[in-house]
Amino acid sequence: MNRVLTIFCGAMAMVIVSGCCMQLETKPQPRIQEIVEKHQQQINRAEELNILCNKAWIPVYIKGQEGVDGKNAITLPPEVQAYVEFQRDGKITGFAGVNVFNGSFAVTAPNRLRFGALVSTLQAGPHLDYEMLFMAQLKDVDHFVITKNGEIEFMKRSMLMMRCKAVDLKSIKRKSVPKAMTPVPPEVKGKVTEKETVAKKVNPALPTVEKSKKSK
Repeated sequence: MNRVLTIFCGAMAMVIVSGCCMQLETKPQPRIQEIVEKHQQQINRAEELNILCNKAWIPVYIKGQEGVDGKNAITLPPEVQAYVEFQRDGKITGFAGVNVFNGSFAVTAPNRLRFGALVSTLQAGPHLDYEMLFMAQLKDVDHFVITKNGEIEFMKRSMLMMRCKAVDLKSIKRKSVPKAMTPVPPEVKGKVTEKETVAKKVNPALPTVEKSKKSK
């Protein structure tokens, strides 16, 4: 009798374990693609892009440009126009007073703004103090606010880093990238395999460097 009972209990235990395994196997898996798509929808939302893009933003105030006690203010003459331009593909271009710059940005949440690395040309000029201040404050921005008069305030937490007004892109005098100032990447040592050059869509503000063919 005890042997029969033992066999019966063992069989029941196997049935229960098998049922649990089947239940675990049939548990629905998370839909990874849906999660990725939902996350992408939260980045560079159309609402923020409509505010930022298709216009140029001209600085009217930069934190620190007023100088000490109102003296030695850092400004640009009327004929020199700095600006920032956002593009819908996540690229940013502009002119900081002496050099043109470009990089990337992302809207990670409503009005939340993050910049990637900003790269500029390396010209010298009479307004480098303004440019250094411009670039330093722009890099620290983490969100923006639109004022009642349509200006944009680039903020870092509660601090105002830069205030800009919107102007038509056609009114901007774009600065070309001097060929002599095109930064050249360091040469890679070792063998270089020859590959067919594929035409790519390049940001006009981002200089390209052609690779020379090396004989084996």
